[in-house]
Amino acid sequence: KSTSNGAPPLAAKSRAKKELSLITMGGGGWFYVPKVWTPYGGWWPTPAHWKRNTALVHLGVLVTAAMIFKVSADKERMPVAPYKHVPSQMWRKHAKEEDPSLP
Repeated sequence: KSTSNGAPPLAAKSRAKKELSLITMGGGGWFYVPKVWTPYGGWWPTPAHWKRNTALVHLGVLVTAAMIFKVSADKERMPVAPYKHVPSQMWRKHAKEEDPSLP
């Protein structure tokens, strides 16, 4: 059917436009999803730049761990010299003072 000026009816135009937008936009259909907020992004999360963000978080954790390790190595003291080699003697600041047998 058509209107008096030869154009298709409005409902058909609207339906055709909707079908065209579904084809061009993709999405694969509609799924029932309850209204739930989640901190990680909800259902089917695909955050932008997730690989970069993950690398930055890992870098931050590594830098923080290195800083904590450095402070710990600077402050570590042994009032009694160990009777065998302790791995932390390689990086401790006061190792030679506390154990003169070290090379």
